[in-house]
Amino acid sequence: RLTQFLLSGAASGGSSLARLRNFGIVAHIDAGKTTTTERILNAAGAIQAVGSVDRGDTVTDYLTQERQRGITIVSAAVAFKWKGHQLTLIDTPGHVDFAFEVERALCALDGVAVVLDATRGVQAQTVSVVRRARRLGLPALVFLNKLDLLPPARQLPAVRACLRAVSTQLGLAPALINRPPASGGLDRLLPLLMDSQDAATADSELADDRRRLLEAVVESDDDLADKFLSDSLGCSISMATDVLPALARATRRLSLTPTLCGSAKLGAGIPELLDAVLQFLPPPEAPAEAHQKQRLEALAFKTIKDPGRGPLTFFRIFSGRLQPKSSLFVRSGSGVQAAANSPHRCARVYRPFADEFTELPDGAGPGQIAAVSFGQLAGSAAGAVVTGDVVSDRPAGLVDDPGTDADVAADAAGRRRRLPLLRPPDPVVFASVEAESPAWAKPLDEALTGLALEDPGLRLRTDEETGQTVLCGLGELHLQVAGQRLREQLGPNAFRLGPVTVSYRERLVAMATIDSYTLRTESYGAPVEVTVSLELLPRLPADEADSAAEANSETEVVFVNSEAQNWGQLPPQALRAVREGLAKGLRAGPLVRGQVTNCSVRLLRLAVVRAGQEGAPPAKFLQQVTSAIYSAVRHRLSADCVQLTEPLMRLRVDLAETSAPPAAFDALLTELSRRHCSVERVDRGFDDITVVEACGSVAQLAGLPSAVRSATSGHADLHLQLHGYRAVSDQQQAVRRIRFGA
Repeated sequence: RLTQFLLSGAASGGSSLARLRNFGIVAHIDAGKTTTTERILNAAGAIQAVGSVDRGDTVTDYLTQERQRGITIVSAAVAFKWKGHQLTLIDTPGHVDFAFEVERALCALDGVAVVLDATRGVQAQTVSVVRRARRLGLPALVFLNKLDLLPPARQLPAVRACLRAVSTQLGLAPALINRPPASGGLDRLLPLLMDSQDAATADSELADDRRRLLEAVVESDDDLADKFLSDSLGCSISMATDVLPALARATRRLSLTPTLCGSAKLGAGIPELLDAVLQFLPPPEAPAEAHQKQRLEALAFKTIKDPGRGPLTFFRIFSGRLQPKSSLFVRSGSGVQAAANSPHRCARVYRPFADEFTELPDGAGPGQIAAVSFGQLAGSAAGAVVTGDVVSDRPAGLVDDPGTDADVAADAAGRRRRLPLLRPPDPVVFASVEAESPAWAKPLDEALTGLALEDPGLRLRTDEETGQTVLCGLGELHLQVAGQRLREQLGPNAFRLGPVTVSYRERLVAMATIDSYTLRTESYGAPVEVTVSLELLPRLPADEADSAAEANSETEVVFVNSEAQNWGQLPPQALRAVREGLAKGLRAGPLVRGQVTNCSVRLLRLAVVRAGQEGAPPAKFLQQVTSAIYSAVRHRLSADCVQLTEPLMRLRVDLAETSAPPAAFDALLTELSRRHCSVERVDRGFDDITVVEACGSVAQLAGLPSAVRSATSGHADLHLQLHGYRAVSDQQQAVRRIRFGA
């Protein structure tokens, strides 16, 4: 009957968009996301047998590494139907090293289902991913999973404890819409979205729970409140026609969060969860009428390398249609391609089902998620559409465009609130990658490029002193998985992966003046001299820069006009060449070749002299300008101006003390102390969980997950997250150790 009530509201939408839902399954690692996804697909008839994470045969964990490790590494989209609606679900990773994978998926969604392990409550990564979803304005449902692991008498108390944790730790207002009976058991979950006379005989607490739900909805919806107050007995309030629509409106305003109970392992509560997706999570936003048929706007949020089809780029379409054999233009997100307006050939369009794809000959329309294979047009680069790009079916600035660029920006302002900043976090660890023989050099380069295209959290760079390729990532597990995926592709003896090393930074703490630095080179056989003058200044004093704000390594660039230098007269490509030279020069500092941060640059002068003629236009010598800026920074920035900093991690350990050995807590504290971690808080968390929060440097935390498992006999959950950067305690000793291994 709960299903009938839910569907009575969901069936009211008449347009095609009203019958679409794009939602994600998000949670902490091991909360049961993938098992929940399997049960959803089985309930919808999309799969006949329910896969198991332990057996390694689930639909969405299709990578070899995922099945071997029993964790989700990449997000996977599956499209299916449920009661007349087209749903696309994205199963996301739960490990913090793959948090950027989750963030990219969120940008393509209209809502999320947050899965909680009801035996553990709210865990650390759940807090992080819910915070991201709220920043993007995504409504949420909560599914209290794994209730089958509790004795029947503890199930309802665990539900109430989870509700308190959702409120206090996630900052959500939970609205419980079903629950197990007071006596326990999941074979018959009791619905709260029912009229009182239908539920009065169930158990003594159910009427109170229903009253609390009704009060929460009434308080969040003015229309329902007026109707409720007009009848002191509330007899005119209908759950189907009044409360359900009001709860849906409150959910989409982020005022309330419908909360359901169940067990993905047993399939309990899964049909109700699917019905709640239809009723409470919103359909895609309708595009503006003026551009609905004329203009395509789609976000590229993911790329994979399919064995049979080559690279596939996943798009969320916000307006227009994504048609096979059409030309696409990058409008924003990738500065170079957007400026060039080079067309990219959309060869085929597919509907995804994890690693299987169904071709869509007619393409995909507004609100849909689709995968695209690209061909190549003359003048365009293969793979030029990358994660974060927003594409259109026409270049910017065409005269016959039905709307101006300003119109598009205004039209998409609400939707683009979560599009532009798909910038991966800066890496905190790295490892060298070297081919075992020259014959493997090219295959290794191609494999690394493809891996970085699939996972933008991975960065590639070349060490200018050794010539080695360096693979940079967001954590130790991140690089381990990347290395194993390379071995699966190339074989175990194709390359050597060096030890995982901390990504140190060099914080600017004193002004560096570079006056009239001249680079002499040649252009088409003629001598060219490029002279630059600039100043590097700290953005913050050293004592204020020890904070998480330094996690953003963006450099502020100021072009200072004078009588001798008018930067406004230079074309945009010349200014881009200047910025490119600065970026390259600051990428490797004078101490240990770490990224230079906390930096503001004042450009004072740029002069180009060719064959004795002063005043040559810099726009004709862009490569020389970039090289001059780069060389000036590299050769004139001294070690006295910078301070070595190391990444600082915040860690949280959830220890189940009642089931762990008696000495587990002391062994855990001893391990953290041995690694020079500062313990900031020890508190009693959810149920029997003891929460330990601490901070420590990445260099001291290598191998910590294994050490925590050993110290607690596997009864603890560890969560690590980048907190910021701090100055190393002994800079000279640290520099010797990093540079010479001393």
